[in-house]
Amino acid sequence: TVGGADHLGRPDLGSLEPGKAADLFMIDAQALELAGAVHDPANLLPRVAVTGPVALTMINGKVVWENGELTGVDERALFHAAEAVSDESIRERIQGPV
Repeated sequence: TVGGADHLGRPDLGSLEPGKAADLFMIDAQALELAGAVHDPANLLPRVAVTGPVALTMINGKVVWENGELTGVDERALFHAAEAVSDESIRERIQGPV
């Protein structure tokens, strides 16, 4: 990641150091779906890249996902807000703009 950060001209990225942005994720390496994969990094990456057993996600040093839940987000309220936007969009498509 240091090479990519250098290429982008972003000295604030690319390594885990105090004062730098920290985006990372941790997986549960003992999850059943990873049996046999942890000893083969080329096999492990495709297994965790899309739907892997993510235990924690950190963006810019802040934990945003832990133990299967978004942190600092009221998921039920977010669901209802998204439903309201979806309902309005469908209503506009059926009735046309008001």
